[in-house]
Amino acid sequence: MMLKALSVRQPWATLLVKANREKKNEAIKPVENRDWSSYYRGPLLIHSAKTFDDKGYRWIIDNIDLLIESFWPRIEYEQWIESSKDWPRGKLIGQVEMIDCVTHHSSPWFFGPWGHLYENPVQFEKPVSLRGMPGIFDVPDTVLRGAR
Repeated sequence: MMLKALSVRQPWATLLVKANREKKNEAIKPVENRDWSSYYRGPLLIHSAKTFDDKGYRWIIDNIDLLIESFWPRIEYEQWIESSKDWPRGKLIGQVEMIDCVTHHSSPWFFGPWGHLYENPVQFEKPVSLRGMPGIFDVPDTVLRGAR
């Protein structure tokens, strides 16, 4: 059976699969910005690309007050984000449920022009090495053995 996957650069990839402490069905970052729309809805594997988004990392650091909610102690969040340069790259790191594709959203994470909305994040205990591809791509389900 084939599964769907999307490559996302770190630190964004991990923020998509890391569950919000208060609302476990919601990710820390529940929206992924793309310049394209998609009709796909359903389970979506998140692949961490090999490249790191330094500009995005800087944005996260600069906007930390906007992004932190009361459930996430500031010092813990800062230390966690600072460790992001060591997060897995070139691997399947988790799964989300793609529920919609929008052109507007109230989330501080939304920049557009399209926002892919996700819920039910699951971060894999053992990320699986895999070469990513542009757009939403197919992955054989056999690749996931031992990832969860």
